[in-house]
Amino acid sequence: MATAFWALSGLATLSPVFQREFSADDGAVYLVCAHGKHDACCALRGRSVAAALAAERPDRVWECSHIGGERFAANVLVLPLGLVYGRVLPFAAPEFVAATERGEVVGALLRGRIGLKPVAQAALAFAYEHLAIREAAALRVVGVRAVQEGEAAVRVRGPHGDVDVTVRIERMRGERLTCAQSGVGTYWAFRPVAATAVE
Repeated sequence: MATAFWALSGLATLSPVFQREFSADDGAVYLVCAHGKHDACCALRGRSVAAALAAERPDRVWECSHIGGERFAANVLVLPLGLVYGRVLPFAAPEFVAATERGEVVGALLRGRIGLKPVAQAALAFAYEHLAIREAAALRVVGVRAVQEGEAAVRVRGPHGDVDVTVRIERMRGERLTCAQSGVGTYWAFRPVAATAVE
């Protein structure tokens, strides 16, 4: 791996801690939402998943603040690819880590990639699963058409060309969506319904 010398302006002369070599690290890092103040589900489910992942990869797992989607707890953000997973279970930690470190996605748990709109995240997760693609770096979103009549089209580029994923956007109701909610609540559902190859 390439090494680089890091010196922070004005601080390098103050302490020898700033005068050392660092090496790039592109290995997977696992951030697990354990933000119990936002919703108890994140702490109740997230902390056990963080502990299970840490047993597999010590020093590569961190509990973090809220990353969204508490109804999907436990949520895990995997860097550097920025893939977001939901409903990760502690006993599946060995398989989850093994797949991630082979450069694969875990399709059934994938919620999307950070930096994308929810509609694009849903389309990306759908594309991995329905195109039977496991290589994490193989797909990327290249465009999102504006929502019209409750649907949007998301263009995803992959090894076999571009695919348009149609996503239906609906307001849904559900019981006890999170640990903090005791009654019926509502949420936006992004439901991919079709994938069409672009000619």
